[in-house]
Amino acid sequence: MTKSSRDSTVLMIGETLLILQRVEQFVVAALLGMVSPIEADAKLEATLLRDKETLGSLLRRLGERVELPEHFAVTFERLLERRNVFVHKLFMVPWFDLRTEDGLSRVEEFMRGIRADAKVALHVLIAANVASRGRTISPEADARIVTILERIE
Repeated sequence: MTKSSRDSTVLMIGETLLILQRVEQFVVAALLGMVSPIEADAKLEATLLRDKETLGSLLRRLGERVELPEHFAVTFERLLERRNVFVHKLFMVPWFDLRTEDGLSRVEEFMRGIRADAKVALHVLIAANVASRGRTISPEADARIVTILERIE
């Protein structure tokens, strides 16, 4: 094992964490974009912006507001499972090892899987967001969405 291969794997772990944060923030932005002035903006926004809101519950809320492709459920469920392993117990899985070439390879493979599912999720969420943009939303919600999307880019 070379120091550079370990360094690149550790870098990949950090980048994957940032990708997941972007996905979660995009879900929040998409949901905020679906809030009309007739709906309880303040209550929904307060719920969505809580730090403890999980990606799974955000996606369930999104599914209640927009029709998502059926086959997307499998991809998104896998992303949620991988995300939970990554965020909560990565160092506990038996194959996690940053000291061997095999361990580094398995970690990188896991990170690539998360990234592939995240890419699909973002594309579906962007399409859902575009489809729902015909609704009228509050200027405050629109400004927050723009800010989130600028940070994601």
